Amino acid sequence: MSDFARRRMNSEQLRLLARSASNIVISRSNVAYEDDSEDWSELDDPDVEDEIPMDPVRANGKRAWYPDFTTIDWVHDGLKERARIRSLRANGTAFANAIDSAQGWVLLVATGVIVGITASAIDVSETALLRLRDGFCWNDIFRGRRDCASSGQQWVTWGDVLGREFEMPVYVASGILLALLGTLIVHLSAEERISDDGKVSVTYPAAGGAIAEVKTILGGFVIRGFLGFRTMVTKIVALVGNLNSGLNEGLYGALFIHVTQIWAQFKKSSHLVVHPIFEVILVAFVTSLLNYPTELTRQLGVNGIAGVLFSECKPDDDLYGLCSKDTTTVFLLLAALVCSKVLLTFVTYGIRVPGGFFASTMLIGACIGRIVGLAISTRIYALVGGAATMAGVTRSTVSLVVIMVELTGATKLVLPIMITVMVAKWTGDGIIRDSIYDSSIKRSNYPYLDHKREHHPSRGSDRGHASAGDVCEYNYDETFQVDVAYSWQEIDDKLKLLSSVDDGGYAVLDGNKLVGYIAFQDLKHASTIGKANATNYFHGQCMFVSHGVLNHNGSIVTTRRWTQTGRTDLSQWMDRAPLSVMSLASMDLVVEIFMKVGCKTVCVVDYGGEFVGTLRKKRVIAWLRE
Repeated sequence: MSDFARRRMNSEQLRLLARSASNIVISRSNVAYEDDSEDWSELDDPDVEDEIPMDPVRANGKRAWYPDFTTIDWVHDGLKERARIRSLRANGTAFANAIDSAQGWVLLVATGVIVGITASAIDVSETALLRLRDGFCWNDIFRGRRDCASSGQQWVTWGDVLGREFEMPVYVASGILLALLGTLIVHLSAEERISDDGKVSVTYPAAGGAIAEVKTILGGFVIRGFLGFRTMVTKIVALVGNLNSGLNEGLYGALFIHVTQIWAQFKKSSHLVVHPIFEVILVAFVTSLLNYPTELTRQLGVNGIAGVLFSECKPDDDLYGLCSKDTTTVFLLLAALVCSKVLLTFVTYGIRVPGGFFASTMLIGACIGRIVGLAISTRIYALVGGAATMAGVTRSTVSLVVIMVELTGATKLVLPIMITVMVAKWTGDGIIRDSIYDSSIKRSNYPYLDHKREHHPSRGSDRGHASAGDVCEYNYDETFQVDVAYSWQEIDDKLKLLSSVDDGGYAVLDGNKLVGYIAFQDLKHASTIGKANATNYFHGQCMFVSHGVLNHNGSIVTTRRWTQTGRTDLSQWMDRAPLSVMSLASMDLVVEIFMKVGCKTVCVVDYGGEFVGTLRKKRVIAWLRE
């Protein structure tokens, strides 16, 4: 085939794709599909060259809602949304257009109010419960120990009420009870997941920091219920117990990311994973024992300690001993704090309680920074140290600088914080490529494709020369032929082939040539509707009808007669313009298509449109991780 002929063929394919995409119409309010009331079998039987007024939905296929743990097709969803907006602008009232335009702003305001109230409630609850673990102010139980003393009131410890021998046991027992409450509530969010290989696992959306999952969702992957109301409520309540028990979450720095991977693998092979509640109780017991000796760790949580470390010394406030004139005492206090928090965070990593990495990372970095700055400026070095450790573990840059400035109000320190963050990120990248969130995504086997990263093959690997035809998957049983009658039994047999791969689908062929593609969930939904009205399960009751192709002048003309009345036309759910690449296309190009276009599946064809196979996003990510 000449270069001119290839360019002409590609231009015709693009024209067909643009024409089909521009005709997509779907309503946001529909639960699953457009109106299924129209009977496609009642179409007139036109002559071979007569034009057919193609229905807009039929032009490029109906779509079902995404099932759990499947990839989002941003291309199709974007086209449907733009078509919905065009239809609303053309046919809707001014009031309907105004409401539609205001939805985003209303959602933003509502989200801000709800998050603000929730965060305030968590903060107030944490402060109150932490104080009550150590004692209470006699005339005002909501006052802290220092506020109580400054107001001339009496601070009563539990040792004063129950006896000195009970002071430490009460503190330890309260920590264990709060941690136990948190993990029991987390267990209420349990959900079963079925992987592509058919394995059943139980996940707990309320556990952990959830940033890895949020990154995966924003990257185009459906995790139903993870951002739901039940998860939010259980996470909030469990987080209050977790914070007040003194538990630490996360590990710090690039070297520790590798350690967390080793620790996670060890816990997988040990008995701790079988007894998660016992694991939480044990960690809470050790945490309370290590936090009890000093007033700083006994009365303040992770956020409170970090706030103290970022503060300047004042004549009337020794900051729990951090402003003592004896630098040796301060050094020993900070060194002990660093050692205890690193140890506690190490054993806390991965246990079934809610919690993230930011606050605990700041605390460790602030301690190290304050130690370095004992002879110069403790506050400045605490800020720089906190930013450096967070950059090393999260690999954040601009957003991290903004967070540190907003938290501390240190606008004059923007430049040193920026330099520290960049140096910490470069150092972390040189030691281990993945951030703590990336390693968590890989360990959970989430299909996340990082758009900010260059996906190069390993040095000396032949994968750099791989083409789409080398990596694509093909199974003849997972295809359909146009104008061939299929029984519902045959449809069910084909559905069973991909029952554990919700992201899969079926190529629709005319001989060996690709004419369309239907996703697994769309075929499953169409089968449910068709079988409900079927008269015979074992004989041909459905087919993919080839209604038309583009004529030389761009009009749609028939290629075959539609005479099989009484059957279901599955082509109304078929994508007539699937995104395709040539089999000789490099995998670098394919990866760029998945990252930049945001598609779910790419079909691979040879010259002349002969079908070679399909590439799913999950398959491409698995290939990159090999």
